[in-house]
Amino acid sequence: MAICGVKRGRTIELSEPLKMADGQVVEITDIKVVPPFDSLTFWDALQGWRSQVDWENWGDADPWAEVRDRHPGRELGSDAM
Repeated sequence: MAICGVKRGRTIELSEPLKMADGQVVEITDIKVVPPFDSLTFWDALQGWRSQVDWENWGDADPWAEVRDRHPGRELGSDAM
């Protein structure tokens, strides 16, 4: 499980809620400092994403196969202008 947060003093403010009860003790075993998103170039962000993708389990299916809207659109007549 990976979750991001921002350190503020001795507290880490998480970017999303954890699915566990309040007061439950957690252990943080690996801390990775990442630069602020606005300081990353597109290339840096792309390289970071590519290094984290599990390429062994990446599906080969076309993600855009069912995205295209095949409807021809609305009819435009001379009275539409």
